[in-house]
Amino acid sequence: LAVQIMLPVALLIGAFAGLFSLYNEVMNFYLDPPASVLLLLAGLVVIAALAVLLLFLSGFYLLSAAITVGNDRFSPLKALSCAVACGRKHLTAIFRFSLCSLWHLLLCVCSFGILYLFWYGHHYLLSYLRLTMALCPKGD
Repeated sequence: LAVQIMLPVALLIGAFAGLFSLYNEVMNFYLDPPASVLLLLAGLVVIAALAVLLLFLSGFYLLSAAITVGNDRFSPLKALSCAVACGRKHLTAIFRFSLCSLWHLLLCVCSFGILYLFWYGHHYLLSYLRLTMALCPKGD
């Protein structure tokens, strides 16, 4: 689950780091300061839109960890295919769950993980399991 969540996050961190590196190394030297700042702000808006899109599209594969744990007879590839099949049908519900969970995880980052350790870890795992059970029943 951590790898599944960190994949889009790592892509976005790389995009932000690349944009700021491009700003520091190229745009400051070859463009006027107002133009370089405007390009930086436009790049930040594009990356923020990309973040929302990646969070929305991560719903295709996000349920595979819970399906693998819940159905021990499934191979990881079969669980991934089942997660993609269920994810296509319920993409908006998974997106809303991810947004709610993202808010909780951001609060945990602000408290250096203490909130996650004492409250949100258990709450997040149980709600993730309940979402998976609701969207992907055992018969499917």
